[in-house]
Amino acid sequence: MDTTPTTETSHDIALFVHQHGAEEPLLATTSAATTVRALIEQVGADPLADSIWVEDRDDALELDASLEAAGLGDRSHAHIGRCRTVSVTVRFNGTTRTHVFRPATTIARVFTWAAGPQGFNLPAEQRPKHALAAAGADHFLDAEVHIGSLADPTCREVQLDLLPKERFEG
Repeated sequence: MDTTPTTETSHDIALFVHQHGAEEPLLATTSAATTVRALIEQVGADPLADSIWVEDRDDALELDASLEAAGLGDRSHAHIGRCRTVSVTVRFNGTTRTHVFRPATTIARVFTWAAGPQGFNLPAEQRPKHALAAAGADHFLDAEVHIGSLADPTCREVQLDLLPKERFEG
């Protein structure tokens, strides 16, 4: 019987890390055995950032879990921040709708809500002709942007406009 101790080998993973104040994520390469807490330190996140959410999931990750155990694999998207929720107000044709999302919620998911029955209930044929933009912005938001990246520093809210795409295209 072989009694040689076995050592677990860990592999590196690349993660897209979203944070407050940046629409574009940074690409961080680290060991899959790295803890969630260590990743927060490694990427130099906001000193008040104390949580990580996996994209479009509702629960923050356990800080002492390894990235692999927490379900983060190679090329996963995660959001680091201090906001637990973000109140999103969308304006369209002079009216507003507000809904609370987790910070790792993508703009694609916010758009689905805003254009859908709980939002402005756009007809199906009109939905592809519209997009979300930050209030007063000169560009539409990419579908992969995390809503927590756009939140104000107090984590209270994000204001978006639901606009026809032709506004910026032509």
